[in-house]
Amino acid sequence: MTDSLPGTPPPTPPTPPQPPSSSPEEPFGALQALARGWEILLGDFVNLWLAGLLFVVVGIGVGLLGAIPCIGAFFSIASTLFVTPQLYTGLLHVALRRTDGASVQPLDLFEGFRSKFVQSLVAFLPLWGIILIVTVPLFLLIIGGMSLSTDAAPNEDVVAILVFLLFMSPAYLFLAVVCLFFIFVPAVIWDLGVSSPALEPVKRSFRLVRDHIWTMLLLGILIVAILTAAWIVGTLLLCVGVFVTVPAATLWCALAVAVLYRQWTRESDVGAGN
Repeated sequence: MTDSLPGTPPPTPPTPPQPPSSSPEEPFGALQALARGWEILLGDFVNLWLAGLLFVVVGIGVGLLGAIPCIGAFFSIASTLFVTPQLYTGLLHVALRRTDGASVQPLDLFEGFRSKFVQSLVAFLPLWGIILIVTVPLFLLIIGGMSLSTDAAPNEDVVAILVFLLFMSPAYLFLAVVCLFFIFVPAVIWDLGVSSPALEPVKRSFRLVRDHIWTMLLLGILIVAILTAAWIVGTLLLCVGVFVTVPAATLWCALAVAVLYRQWTRESDVGAGN
């Protein structure tokens, strides 16, 4: 090493390289979940589409049974308790397994009936109770309003529109938000043991949605838009296209929900560990 010249300051040691500045991670939101869900859907399209097709066919079949005169109401009530919760639980089972990288088969959709029948039934009872509390008074109000309009004035359409704007629209929005708070219930059911409290899935789903309310509101709007577009496009394709577009859209949305659930529960687990 050469000596410094007299009167000159000693050479400054080189500055060690600084680690790259880590910018805070972008929050994982609705658009990222849909993008990731789309990738997963394309990675195993046939099996996932077939599972979605079974979901749609069973849903249409239950709806047709509910439309039978006289006994249709019985089928509607029975399916609300013994088909719909288990079917949605099976749908999230398929989405969660594929999100976790496991293989799935179309008949996995019915796993909710085989292994989570009672848990699904109990966990969705609060939702059905809220829907009843909101819709029964509205139904009676509409019937009363229509009878008054028939007796008092010929402008039935005006009364019907006013009733819809003043009561039905807010009620539908309220119920949509309530349903949003139950969106993770099927996913939580699969993560909990049989000995867990019956309403624990509702509590955990409520907390997840509450902590990410704006993301969930956006996801809810996007899910409605995606499913509506799938029905419209499928109907335009000679109606048969519904059995292509709607199952694919249904699984896409379920995968987005599963991706968000896994992301947020992983983050909460890491936070709890720290």
